[in-house]
Amino acid sequence: GRVTGCGGYGTLFPFVFAFLIGGFLRFVLEVEQGELVMEAGGAWILAGQVNLYRRVNELLRKEGKEPVLHEWWALLPPPFDLVVGLRQVHFLAKYWAGRRG
Repeated sequence: GRVTGCGGYGTLFPFVFAFLIGGFLRFVLEVEQGELVMEAGGAWILAGQVNLYRRVNELLRKEGKEPVLHEWWALLPPPFDLVVGLRQVHFLAKYWAGRRG
């Protein structure tokens, strides 16, 4: 298949490193630009979530089913983003359970 994202670790590690490095810069070294690094990490993980929701919908469309997520839902504020994330996990698990039989 074709690659449409960075994969789990490719999405998670830049996010974690951005928060660790940005937090160290901002709160330990008191460099204000550390906040920009943390914000970039937040933007990275949100972009990854939008892509993941799009990919889940794509899998369902290939099976002839209706999409269950709207990509923009990834941009909702907490706690709504958590609810949408749980829906994504639920529907993805259901999809793979159906594929396995």
